[in-house]
Amino acid sequence: MKQVSTYNAMRNNELQPAEREQYFNALYKDYWYKVFRHSYEYTGVKEEAEDMAQEVFLKLWQQLDRLSAVLMNTSGYLFIMTRNSCHNLYKKELRKRPLYKEYCRAFTEEYTHDAVIVKEIDRIAVKAVQKLPGTQKKVFIYRDMGLGRQEIATLLQVSVKTVDACINIAMKKVRQYVSRELELSAAA
Repeated sequence: MKQVSTYNAMRNNELQPAEREQYFNALYKDYWYKVFRHSYEYTGVKEEAEDMAQEVFLKLWQQLDRLSAVLMNTSGYLFIMTRNSCHNLYKKELRKRPLYKEYCRAFTEEYTHDAVIVKEIDRIAVKAVQKLPGTQKKVFIYRDMGLGRQEIATLLQVSVKTVDACINIAMKKVRQYVSRELELSAAA
């Protein structure tokens, strides 16, 4: 089937659905790379250019019946569709950019703030542990190292109940110390 006769038949809406599909496939084969290349020159990103070329041909396929009567210059029409898609992408990116920057700034500030708070709490907790009496301090440190109650009891040569009592008392003292220090630093 020749391109000119197919175009004339398409223009007169004389093509059957299978022939219409063949016509579109011929357009796709002849123009896809040109549309892709133009998109790539605009975006500079291969994947975005491929997506844009696919979108242009999808729009063409969806509007082929409506356009067939007025489509005189396929190459020019595809170029304009591609240019418009590029401009729409650019406008969309411009609209998103301030929001994205604001989101990143807020997220970074929040994360930095959280990281600072966590560091401060850790620093205060270390101070609190250093102020604990001997056995409570050892039990607390061994527990933080991941040792179990029985292992700590064996290591310190005390009963498991003593270990439990030391952990409870140490946790309470550390919590109180951290709370007190955070309240003082919040008030300052």
